[in-house]
Amino acid sequence: MVDTVLTTVFWASLALIIYTYAGYPLLVAVLGTCFPRPHRHPAYRPSVSVMIAAYNEEKWIEKKVRETLALDYPAEKLEVVVVSDGSSDRTNEIMGAFNDDRVRFFVVPRGGKTRAQNFGVEHCSGDIVIFSDATSVYVDNAIGELVSYFADPAVGAVSGLCRFFDGRGGASPTGLGQILYGGYEQSIRIFQSRIMTATACSGPIYATRRALYVPLAADACSDMVEPMEIVRRGSRVVYAPEALASEASTQSAKDEFRMRVRVTAQGIHGLLSAGSMLRFSRGFWVTFQLISHKGLRYLLPLPLVLLLLSSALLAVDHTLIRWVFAAQAVFYGMALLGLVLPLRHFGKLFNLPLYFCTGNAAVILSILEALRGNRFAVWETVRK
Repeated sequence: MVDTVLTTVFWASLALIIYTYAGYPLLVAVLGTCFPRPHRHPAYRPSVSVMIAAYNEEKWIEKKVRETLALDYPAEKLEVVVVSDGSSDRTNEIMGAFNDDRVRFFVVPRGGKTRAQNFGVEHCSGDIVIFSDATSVYVDNAIGELVSYFADPAVGAVSGLCRFFDGRGGASPTGLGQILYGGYEQSIRIFQSRIMTATACSGPIYATRRALYVPLAADACSDMVEPMEIVRRGSRVVYAPEALASEASTQSAKDEFRMRVRVTAQGIHGLLSAGSMLRFSRGFWVTFQLISHKGLRYLLPLPLVLLLLSSALLAVDHTLIRWVFAAQAVFYGMALLGLVLPLRHFGKLFNLPLYFCTGNAAVILSILEALRGNRFAVWETVRK
């Protein structure tokens, strides 16, 4: 009886893990190839406001604003709105001295990125608002590529792609994992948007119609909740793979863990806020992707733990399960070594296991923090 229960737990856990990481992405990739790419009009040029919420970005903010103004987009249709979220370094001083009619700068009390964005959108004049980070570097035609999809009136938000790079030149213990996972995640969203609509955007480069923007709670993960609000209103969220940005990955496992805890806790609250969309109010596809793409990801630490425990208990009597247990032991051992040993001694062999374990450990802590009511409205700059 015990053996039967453990075997059922083992196979159910393994099936759920495989479906979440491989089955669902493969399904949307296959379905996505059956649908045409979203319509775009390369010559469409609406007025645009680039919104940057900044906290202690003295090292990057001036460069970011100047690079944005120099992008290939009609100067008379482009403005940059910077909102300092109670910065305590020289960010306010630098921006206060900026002399350009296309730049608008505001300082608000410390309240978090999303609250700063809410304030900033109120002061944007462009028909399209593009949300960017102070450290995101856009390719020259990024704005034009983003807005070209808004020629379709059914589109309410457009996301570009952010490519991460290891800012430590290969020395970050989680850098490769973030780079590969970022590409994997954005590929899923591209196919989702072809089938019907995506329900999340890439935080460093996404745009919404200003008229559709919904002010969010300060603790909301804006690049997840804002797209869901736009879908709730009946508009599509699509991906523009031609609109590219780049940004440095986190520089340590500690930084990655802190970031993942904050983002995941906000994401859990965001998913719960979907409310009626989890009950098929926007059709089967939206609910299906929210559960398969987000809901199961947040639940995955449980089947991972159950798989490890059940395979350990069954390994003696089952050859196949013994190999599965051995593979897990090697994988988690590599993650532990990647955490405690200098990466340069072993190349990038331990990078992916460490990133995987860091992300799932962050999910567990995020759930605990969410249950405790910690909503992570504000963030600390960790870039050096």
